[in-house]
Amino acid sequence: RPGYVYLSVDYSALELVCLANTITRLYGHSKLRDQLNEGMDPHALLGAKLVGLSYEEFLKTELKSFKYWRTLAKPIGLGYPGGMGIDTMMTLCDNYGVPITRLEAQEFKNIWLNEYPEMNLYLEHTLEETRDYTTFLGMVRANCSYTEWCNGNALQSPGAEGMKLAMFKVAQECFCGDLKGCYPVAQIHDELLLEVPEGDKMHCKAKKVQEIMEDELASVLTYMNKKAIRTEAVLMRAWSKEASPVYDNAGNLTIWEPSEEAAG
Repeated sequence: RPGYVYLSVDYSALELVCLANTITRLYGHSKLRDQLNEGMDPHALLGAKLVGLSYEEFLKTELKSFKYWRTLAKPIGLGYPGGMGIDTMMTLCDNYGVPITRLEAQEFKNIWLNEYPEMNLYLEHTLEETRDYTTFLGMVRANCSYTEWCNGNALQSPGAEGMKLAMFKVAQECFCGDLKGCYPVAQIHDELLLEVPEGDKMHCKAKKVQEIMEDELASVLTYMNKKAIRTEAVLMRAWSKEASPVYDNAGNLTIWEPSEEAAG
């Protein structure tokens, strides 16, 4: 609409936060939960383990190496807890632009399991066994395959329900609350997209949406704290996956503009 800009707010590391909460709920402990609740970057943590460095050393590595290993940590850290096998992991890493061999896929799985030994309990299974699970809001998902159970129970369903609660609350606030005058546009996996009036209130509207999303997810992920449940907000004139937060001199969120090279 004329006079409006897009506000995008998405969750940070949503699936891993859900995983940490589920493992804690099932077994009473989770090393990943402890790391996330300390505010650590989970992809950088695993990237450090894969390359054989401490977390602190890894954060100081040169950018190209840091990006490579942190990118590789994403399919490893998200795929294996979802029940993924070695062959599928090789394909997934290739899709991420970080191809690996079969030997490396197994080696990286061993490193991941060594870092998070409680995942051995979660991944125990009989291939022919079907499983059921009940979500936080009471949905019963029955007769799951192994991967449906692993992925849905730990990584997908908790985040989906937290997002649904956030969508309800944000929509309510748009029509009769502090976000009145804003319009929900879309929910894109872990991201909410709204139209907000351009002007000096944009920053406040963004903070309100972030607050709602974090609070509603926290009501589902009861073992995670505010350091783990975080969001990022971006203002833009046209939706773009390349957009990143931009702040003015006063520290208020302002509108991201694509570079001339990107626009061309």
